[in-house]
Amino acid sequence: MTKKKQNTNNLVFLKELPHPYDGPEQTRREAMALICQGEVAKGKAALEHLYQQGDLWAGHTLAYGYQEEWFGEVNHELAVTIYRDIIARGSKWTMSNLAYCYQTGSGVRKNMHWAIYWYKKAIELGDDKALINLAYLYVFGPKKYRDIEAGVALCKRASKDYAEAYNLLGICNAKGLGMPVNLLKAKHLFEKALDLGDDEVYQKNLEKVINKIKSTKKNIPL
Repeated sequence: MTKKKQNTNNLVFLKELPHPYDGPEQTRREAMALICQGEVAKGKAALEHLYQQGDLWAGHTLAYGYQEEWFGEVNHELAVTIYRDIIARGSKWTMSNLAYCYQTGSGVRKNMHWAIYWYKKAIELGDDKALINLAYLYVFGPKKYRDIEAGVALCKRASKDYAEAYNLLGICNAKGLGMPVNLLKAKHLFEKALDLGDDEVYQKNLEKVINKIKSTKKNIPL
């Protein structure tokens, strides 16, 4: 299950866990299969059981599901409670999602200080998604917290597998944020983003920069 697309460049990304923690993987797969097949109540009950047995992956997935309306309701407050619990029990990959909650005011009062704190904690522990989320906050967040050069640097540190990083670097090159305007480089970066993730936001950004190149007085080859 993936997060719904957003028609904005001011993106914040919740994180599903791509690699399960050590534990009953077959039971996890069965729980997720039930949810995907529409037997949501059974799948949710299976995740809850695993979480109660100490499975941090199941707890993270359960909280994520509450935020993404997998279970027929959105419950950010409960998601935050679960995130805090499993972070306290050692889930380093959940810190980025708790930061997201503080950044967007989902289940907690919006607080950029705590959002940055938890993104940085996640980055220290090797979470590339936190690098990208913090980069977007630095570039597009409240003016008090903006640091475009730091945002660009974070994106460059992120894994080359993340379309979001290429998209943000493309925006910065197209608009001259933290660097000189470079439309051709922006075009290349948006194309890389599309190669990694077919998203209408990346497509629109690519179309905009191509039109800008065509409309410039200079004869810039595409």
